[in-house]
Amino acid sequence: MFKKLKKRTPPDNGQKTPDVEVLFDRRIIYYMLHELTKNLSVEEGGINVSYLLKPGDPLRERIGSRAAEAIVIVDFLPSGPNAVRTAVELMPDGPYQEALFREIEQRDSAIEHLGTWHSHHCNGLRTLSDGDVNGYRRTVNKAAYRPNFFVASLVKDVPRAVQDAGWIDHFLFVRGGAGYYNITDKVRVVDLVSAFGALTGHAPARREAVASETPDVEPPSDCRAPASLWFDTPEGQRVLADDKRFFDENFESVVTTRRDSRVIIKGRTGSRALAVSFPKDPEDQTVSVVVGVGTSAALRIECDLANRSLAYKAALAVLAAS
Repeated sequence: MFKKLKKRTPPDNGQKTPDVEVLFDRRIIYYMLHELTKNLSVEEGGINVSYLLKPGDPLRERIGSRAAEAIVIVDFLPSGPNAVRTAVELMPDGPYQEALFREIEQRDSAIEHLGTWHSHHCNGLRTLSDGDVNGYRRTVNKAAYRPNFFVASLVKDVPRAVQDAGWIDHFLFVRGGAGYYNITDKVRVVDLVSAFGALTGHAPARREAVASETPDVEPPSDCRAPASLWFDTPEGQRVLADDKRFFDENFESVVTTRRDSRVIIKGRTGSRALAVSFPKDPEDQTVSVVVGVGTSAALRIECDLANRSLAYKAALAVLAAS
């Protein structure tokens, strides 16, 4: 997670993965993207907040785990206000993370620190460095580290949409093991809401679980994380920047507002106006375009986000003819 080296240690891809299942709450992917998009030019990361479920734990049956042990990652500790971030290095705010973890531990003694995630999206390194690997191996073998497992997630790219494939990998380190395991294809996603959102800055909710096979399911509205909003995603930021330039080039005055978590850009020249309402959720790809002349709506168009340029052309033609 710290300084990156050019060499890398190969994973134990040829060996059988230990009988442990790794599961993530489906909202974590949005939390990660929210942290990453705060500054795309530097590394980012966090410490996993997890449960290690042994046989007999009633939650195992609810999430459908049949492995000898199950690791369920429900949240993560942000890198912290005093973290040092560069394009090749992340030094977390250790005192902040330690204090936050101890506070969470007081609320639920079953919670464990079972790994971390960090990003290489800004430096082009596509796998764990030897520095990462050696650090994770030392951690999992420490006497003070209670679990026998350590999960390391690596963000290789910032995706345009959470549905994109190949932008994040997951690895498993085992106490006493010489190497590590690529478990990206074995990770399963469940609906197990963090109960610590008020502390981590993610959505607070109760502990409950429903198994799910896909990560790209919209979080319930009562526990939606900020990163689950479309305008917080890399795609949303790119589209809004492009379209703001379009409005600036075509209208005398431009105003950007937000209503019910939707971004609305309005452009006006005299009595002619164009307003565009963008999606609320990452899964939604619909934009609404309204052309106004005077006090009347002359044209309304709803279209896919990818086809909005055609709607803009039609809108400009109507305004030119008015």
